Amino acid sequence: MFDEPNYPCVTMLADADHEVATMGWNLLHDCRISAPRFEEFKRSTSAVSPSIRDAISLQDAVNHYCDRRVHFTFSPDFLSSRINSNNFHGKSDPLPALHGSKLLVRVLNLGRLGFVFNQAKHAGVAEFAGYGTPERQPDGRWRPLSAVEWLDKHLREFTIPPAHIDQNRLWRHGFLAVLLRYLNVLRKTDPFQPVWATLWSDFSRLDWKQPERWLALLGVRPSSSPTWLLLLRFPVREAGGLVRPTQIDAGWYPEHFPVPPLATTGHPMELDAAQPERFLLPEYIHQQIDHFPAHLVGCAKVGGRPKPDLPPPQRRHHAMLNNAYGDVAAWSRYRHPAFV
Repeated sequence: MFDEPNYPCVTMLADADHEVATMGWNLLHDCRISAPRFEEFKRSTSAVSPSIRDAISLQDAVNHYCDRRVHFTFSPDFLSSRINSNNFHGKSDPLPALHGSKLLVRVLNLGRLGFVFNQAKHAGVAEFAGYGTPERQPDGRWRPLSAVEWLDKHLREFTIPPAHIDQNRLWRHGFLAVLLRYLNVLRKTDPFQPVWATLWSDFSRLDWKQPERWLALLGVRPSSSPTWLLLLRFPVREAGGLVRPTQIDAGWYPEHFPVPPLATTGHPMELDAAQPERFLLPEYIHQQIDHFPAHLVGCAKVGGRPKPDLPPPQRRHHAMLNNAYGDVAAWSRYRHPAFV
């Protein structure tokens, strides 16, 4: 696997850049990547990265693989029974099936959907007709509104708690209904896989009514500037099959944390290390699905935050994994960079 001599992961562990060292450790310790899937990774990246001798070329290879074989495809590798069945829930003994009526929850960052808004405008969706049109600013200059500024005009009623979790208001909100409907249309021609989700029964036991916590709870890197978030809840049966995630599904993303061999799910790393240790959330991926107003449970604007320093949340997560499974030391062939 990634400990083969022609991969630089072992030497990356000593890199002064903590994110590079983390990615080296993560790839070396992701025991969920099957041998057939690793061969598919090598085959699909050989043309763009025939010689992977350093972190830069490895990053290029991982990003290329994710773009071609995970993100922008209708048949992502994580759904292939030929190379990834060991991570299918309900398809093998170690991974129990989840009852279809159980609920999943995900966070959607609307501030990153400028491309979607522009596509909707050109598709003639009336609610998006004004997107990208220059508007006069308080300083007298004319410029187009950013995606977040434009959303401010449509979603201002959700800026004041408890409006952001008023489901009656969410379900009847015309703009959100149109946005979800267009996202359902767009995924038929422009896929972006996978959806990352956790169980609502566990997520709802945490401080989920604080929108500024949504991204951190799910291990998602915060936006550096203010953005709008949607919280979407939906039954497992609508997900089309749950899969345990691997690092090559997350891409070059050091906030991901592999799990020990005994784990039957992934576990997102809580990015706010100041929070008390409670319990590990389960983490799943699945194919893109249609969303409807009935899935909405939250809508809020959150302030921008700097990217967190990784070692503190990594040390916290490592301790929680050890408490849950007790085999982290045996699994870790190399010392984690957060402890160096």
